[in-house]
Amino acid sequence: MSYLEMMNFKRIYHRFEIIQTPQNVKCFVCGMSCNGKNVLKCNDCNRHCHEFCQDNVVSNCYNKNIQDDYQHSFEPSYLGGNCVVCGKSGGAICRCVWCSLLVHNACQPKLLNCCRQLMIKSSERTHYFINEGKGVCVVCKKEICQEDGNSFHCIYCKESIHEKCCCDNLERRCDCGKLGAYLIHPCEVIFKNRYLLKIPLEQPMFFIINELSGGKRSKEVISLLGSYFHPMQFINIEELTIKASTISQNNDWYSKEKKPIIVICGGDGSVESCLDQFGPFVTYLLLPYGTGNDLSLSLGYSPSTTLAEFEANPIDLLMRRIKDNRIQIDRWKVTKATYPGDSTFFDFRHFTNYLSIGIDAAIAQSFSEKREIGPCGRFINKCKYAMSVTALLDDSCKNIHNKIIVEVDGEEIDLPPMDCLIFQTTLTCYGGQTLWKNPVGFKEQRMDDGMLEIMYIRNIAELGSVSIGVSTPTPLAQGKDIIITLKPNFVLPLQTDGEPFLLENSVLHFYCESHNTFVSSHY
Repeated sequence: MSYLEMMNFKRIYHRFEIIQTPQNVKCFVCGMSCNGKNVLKCNDCNRHCHEFCQDNVVSNCYNKNIQDDYQHSFEPSYLGGNCVVCGKSGGAICRCVWCSLLVHNACQPKLLNCCRQLMIKSSERTHYFINEGKGVCVVCKKEICQEDGNSFHCIYCKESIHEKCCCDNLERRCDCGKLGAYLIHPCEVIFKNRYLLKIPLEQPMFFIINELSGGKRSKEVISLLGSYFHPMQFINIEELTIKASTISQNNDWYSKEKKPIIVICGGDGSVESCLDQFGPFVTYLLLPYGTGNDLSLSLGYSPSTTLAEFEANPIDLLMRRIKDNRIQIDRWKVTKATYPGDSTFFDFRHFTNYLSIGIDAAIAQSFSEKREIGPCGRFINKCKYAMSVTALLDDSCKNIHNKIIVEVDGEEIDLPPMDCLIFQTTLTCYGGQTLWKNPVGFKEQRMDDGMLEIMYIRNIAELGSVSIGVSTPTPLAQGKDIIITLKPNFVLPLQTDGEPFLLENSVLHFYCESHNTFVSSHY
């Protein structure tokens, strides 16, 4: 089978053949004029395209409807550029987040170009060109300028090329540049009722996005990175349960030295959702879009600095983070039994940062309800969190020393008067505060030693001073096996990693279940 026949076979029913270039004809894939000698025309629908654009043809012949998977997703663009339809700049112009194609709002009805397809029948990675190349032509090594006519650049490897250099001299295979090890190319995807990876990849990267975090600011991740990565590499956290099994199917990830990278775009609660799905078999990298972001701070990354650098130059930040150190962090499993009378424990939940009981959990419960009603930015969320102290008007969350029994490594602990009890494994809590400052008589705090630091806060006034770093909680104990009994007739607020819940008549048992790999600036 010839190259052209092979390409025709894998297209969607177009019957292309090479023709002499007619005048004033544009490629219906890239929108540029067809001035080269290798131009294809479909014998059925009479559409024209460059031979090097044929691999990107996704529309059906006879002008049938384009499949939904290949529709553009436009958003306003403020970076400028020429419209692919009229070739002019200026005016209200939009950019496709998936293929970077530019088009005026008024020109969209005339747009014939399809978005890049999610899969192709190819044995190797190929280029995907869009209009307007920049820099130096990869073929002739000359600077690309407007006087040279049309030019293109590949969205994967970012190499640019003159239109006049495309036909005979361009290697079809694309190395996908510095992101090659982390992205999924359409040739590596198959469709079996849903999109699946058909071959094991070196170290794919997936972005888990929690749209509620940061007042929906995390949605910007797709705008910033959509043109670099495959759409299946972006997963809304609400679809995580379904998509997690999809992206791991037919792949031997867990036997590889280089673990896949899960980029979590959210807060501490989002981290727990990802750990539930992927476990210790991947590497986790955080983009801290949450309100508190304690885990990110424990890993040595400031949320404000990280997000500012990411939104200014996302690829550079990702490449730097990937080269950072890998550390292990304990993950704690919580099991629950009914008290009294039931000795059977069932899986209940997990936590990586902390578990707390009392007034801080009551505030978190009130804040969570407010955030569900109207998500806002991190600053407004923190204001809402502060206003949630009205939850403390209810005395049910106070004097918890009279309402619980705590056993640490088999020994019951005498509880002094307190309104809050904290079990912590990471280095920071309450939005970056260091609670355990290695007090005398206790072991040094580590995140990978399978041990929890246990401390308490006496009242709401002390909680306020702790949350702003003026004081620290009182150390109580350290332990590896914890049992908490909630006495009957009391409903207590608890939280794990910022996710609050209410509990009564229960016995909780928690212990270190696994160690998970995180990217960190710490050694």
